[in-house]
Amino acid sequence: MDERRVAIITGGSSGIGLEAGRQLAAAGHDVVLTARREGPLREAAEAIGARWTVGDAAAPASFAAVVAAAADPA
Repeated sequence: MDERRVAIITGGSSGIGLEAGRQLAAAGHDVVLTARREGPLREAAEAIGARWTVGDAAAPASFAAVVAAAADPA
C-alpha cells in the first residue's frame, strides 16, 4: 500500500498557494505545485523542495497532466 501523502497545490508559484505548499512540504508531504507560468513555478518549487508541473486547473486536459505527475512517485 502506498502511504505517501501527496498534495497538489494550484496557484503554487506565489501567495497563498506557495505558502500552503511550503507548510505541507515542511510537514513531510510530497508537494506538487502547479501554475500556468513555468519560470516562477520552477523557482517556487525549487525554493521549497517541491515537485512542479505547469497546468491550468480550469482546463481539464491541461490539469490531467498535473494529476498524472502527482500519481507518479517522487
